[in-house]
Amino acid sequence: QVVLPLGYMALVFVRRHQERLQGDQAYARRRGANTAARRRLQEAADLVEAPESRFFQALHAALVSFIADHVNEPAPGLDRERCRSLLLQRQVPAPAIDRLDTLLQTCEEGRFAQGQTSASRRRNILQESESLIEELREVFT
Repeated sequence: QVVLPLGYMALVFVRRHQERLQGDQAYARRRGANTAARRRLQEAADLVEAPESRFFQALHAALVSFIADHVNEPAPGLDRERCRSLLLQRQVPAPAIDRLDTLLQTCEEGRFAQGQTSASRRRNILQESESLIEELREVFT
């Protein structure tokens, strides 16, 4: 006798969640941000041995898209300063904002001033990016 009401409540919950995903773009972006970030970081990891500009382009996209999804802003319009101001508005700790700024600057330098970063250094930058995204994920939740 208990199974039927519990099943009905579960169906109502799932239905409401699906309706919210379809009707609330900001909610849907926040919910999908972590999965998208993991996918983009994996793309960057696959490019560690590729030309430097491709790796840094993928890493930059992963970082900026993660921020954009959590704050519901268009990713193409986010530069380092805009990311900084958005994170300050959401009271993200200053050390995390500084780390993000440094990583974005490194990505910009790697995209436009090629040939200066070894594959092992790129792996370290990727690990630092993964760590930062994990830290920001905890702050945003």
